[in-house]
Amino acid sequence: MKRKVWRWVLGSLVVVGVFAGVWFAYSRYRDEIALREQLELAWSEGLPTNWQQFASLVPTAEPHENAAPFYAKLAATRYRPERGAKAADVNQLIERVCFVGDEASLQEAALELERAAAALKLVEEAVQLPKCWFDRDWSEGAALLSPEYADMKFVGRVVLLRGTMAARKGDVAQALQDLDNAKVLASHAAYEGVDLGKLVAHAIHYDLLSATALWALAFRNPQYNEQLAELARSVPDLHPRDAYRSSLSDLLSLIELCSTQAGIEELGLDGVHPLERATFFVSKARAKAEIVKGHRKCWAALDLPPEQLVDAFERVEADWHPWAFAFPTAAELYFKLITELDPVNLLSLGPSKRAAYGLLAEKLAEGPLRITSEPEQSLVGIVDVRYTFDGRTVTVEATYPGAEPFRVRLPRQLV
Repeated sequence: MKRKVWRWVLGSLVVVGVFAGVWFAYSRYRDEIALREQLELAWSEGLPTNWQQFASLVPTAEPHENAAPFYAKLAATRYRPERGAKAADVNQLIERVCFVGDEASLQEAALELERAAAALKLVEEAVQLPKCWFDRDWSEGAALLSPEYADMKFVGRVVLLRGTMAARKGDVAQALQDLDNAKVLASHAAYEGVDLGKLVAHAIHYDLLSATALWALAFRNPQYNEQLAELARSVPDLHPRDAYRSSLSDLLSLIELCSTQAGIEELGLDGVHPLERATFFVSKARAKAEIVKGHRKCWAALDLPPEQLVDAFERVEADWHPWAFAFPTAAELYFKLITELDPVNLLSLGPSKRAAYGLLAEKLAEGPLRITSEPEQSLVGIVDVRYTFDGRTVTVEATYPGAEPFRVRLPRQLV
């Protein structure tokens, strides 16, 4: 009797085990199908899911029209952000050359330009060419580095320092030439359509606006004010999708890299084993499918009108974040190292800065600056901008929270 009971129990366990195995296999198959469907939908909607798809979106260039090799040589000049002056120091130096103009400031600027001579020569050759393709190895995925962008951003400020020195000496032609050089440099940074490159181009454009505004205030040449007004109208804004296009492919690349010891080493993660941080309580295919579906929703939200975009994006973004932690190491790296999109900033920052500089150009076009008894507020496009001049300090700022104002204190001889 006992033997029959045990046979029945063992038989039941075998049936349950077989059923569980079949159910598990079917669930995995169903999750894999769902993942493939989500990946296909994402790509059909313009959202790359792997390096091959991302690489197919990058425009190329023939050697005779490609400026990238010149920018790649900037590192060899040893004039880089970590070796040369800090970018903030160059911006401050531009302002000092404009409004102080003492011997110490002019000598410091001349020395900076001397140190940057080789880098500036490369830029002069690069800006003669229309395209900028670095022909990167996109198969490296999230481990791929793009050091040229930091060099381009920094040397762009030095180009504007050279233009400032020319403006100080009354050499308007050279000053305007350097404005044009910086514009081309920005277009080269944005050429490949990579999110980091577009952000660098965005930064160069606003360095251009800042320098031109300083020249217009300091040297009172109408050509500089005309340039300021034109830049305020024409500088392109970043579309919210510009900084999100590689988000999904970056995360999926990190997941793959963190799943092998070779990938861990490629990312430079010492002491981390690929299985050490894995989570086994959720189907990996299901988690990836939910990540892709969440990114698709975010991608769709980023194409909504501004008044709807922010709330919609923040709502759907929160849906996929928990699924990323099915891959804890990759998720930790992604949220720590990958700059995520802030649609509020992208929607407001560009238009607000352009509006502020545009209003300053209008005030300068009216003639000598007049003291304001209270802030003058104007609606420029869709942005509220406030302007004040207390007799020494000009301040122009957008009124949205967190906006950095353009503020400069004029020397007495210019008041």
